[in-house]
Amino acid sequence: MSNPVPLSFNFVLFAAIAALAGLAVSLVVGLLIGAALLPRGHPAADRLRRIAGEIPRFALAGLVWIPTVAFVGVVAFFALV
Repeated sequence: MSNPVPLSFNFVLFAAIAALAGLAVSLVVGLLIGAALLPRGHPAADRLRRIAGEIPRFALAGLVWIPTVAFVGVVAFFALV
């Protein structure tokens, strides 16, 4: 049995997932570095740490939706062709 999805589509899907994961990691690191530069007990540092803790949940929610949106896009493309 061959793969029903073309290889190029799999690559694009993997690239989108990798880009989102890289963006999430860099955002968490940036927020934590920003929080580390502020003095201990600073309210803004606490907010930055809290936001950095929420980023993985948002990223995973986005990763779950990428294949769904891609599937809907492929179905819509073939419906229009």
